[in-house]
Amino acid sequence: PGGVFCARSGDGGRNFAPEVRVDPDTLPGGSEPILVGWPVVALDPTGSVFVAWTAWVAGETGRIWCARSLDGGASFGAPVQVSDATAGDRAWPAIAPAPQRGLYLVWCDFRDGEEVVNLYVSHSRDGLGFSPNVRANLDPVGPTCTPPLPRIAAGPGADEVHIVWWQTFDSQRWIYATRSHDGAQSFLEAVEVSHDPWDYGG
Repeated sequence: PGGVFCARSGDGGRNFAPEVRVDPDTLPGGSEPILVGWPVVALDPTGSVFVAWTAWVAGETGRIWCARSLDGGASFGAPVQVSDATAGDRAWPAIAPAPQRGLYLVWCDFRDGEEVVNLYVSHSRDGLGFSPNVRANLDPVGPTCTPPLPRIAAGPGADEVHIVWWQTFDSQRWIYATRSHDGAQSFLEAVEVSHDPWDYGG
């Protein structure tokens, strides 16, 4: 079966300790052949380490999971499911530490249709419980053949969240951005950042 592993270094990356398994076999489907992808990691101001990823279990669509470490990545607690929909798939997560503690996650979500890509966001203060998923974009961000690859950052204010992504229309791609002032409970209308498009096949 596939898995997510983490290795830590105490000397600036010159050497690494033996890797540890982040997603245990006790997860649903953990003892069966599964597919995992796009692991991401963040360290919040309290020193907590968070690892998130997408996993596909036989008979289910992709789900976003997250696990927390309180000992610098030497061990991880039980993973928590972040995505709250079972319809459609999920892909390309991105993670950012919150300014005070916890984390924000954004990912591409297909719950609204197989050919409809939307960005959904969730927040957690401790990595043990996550807020209801909130759609960050007002309009679909593009077709499935050209991934938006969202990125997320938080701060400098306690409840400020910023998201950027590739937006595609008519075979042309732009960079768009949106932000939240209430801790990812809602987002403003996206704005175009790049101004000059480029062909997504180029």
